[in-house]
Amino acid sequence: MTLFPKTTKDWTRSLATALFGGSVLVWLVVLWCLSGFTDHRIWRYAGPSIGGLLLPSLGLSLGFVSLVGRAALGKGFLKAAMIAALVSVVLGFLLSPALAE
Repeated sequence: MTLFPKTTKDWTRSLATALFGGSVLVWLVVLWCLSGFTDHRIWRYAGPSIGGLLLPSLGLSLGFVSLVGRAALGKGFLKAAMIAALVSVVLGFLLSPALAE
């Protein structure tokens, strides 16, 4: 992957990869938070923004890019991206109260 993509397929792949990486990174932070290694006072204020806004936004964006640009993406990455998008949207809303506690 080059620094500046030249074709539409390259742009789609780089955008989908960045959104997928962002979703996975945010999920790792959420799991780290819920495992008890952090002070819950911080997440009382950050939880609703992460669970109610950031994760669903990343999930919807990843799902949209994956559906629109499915011809440019590999089958394995497309399946992983759609699963990550669905999990981010659904569980993002469900985890919002748990992150706020």
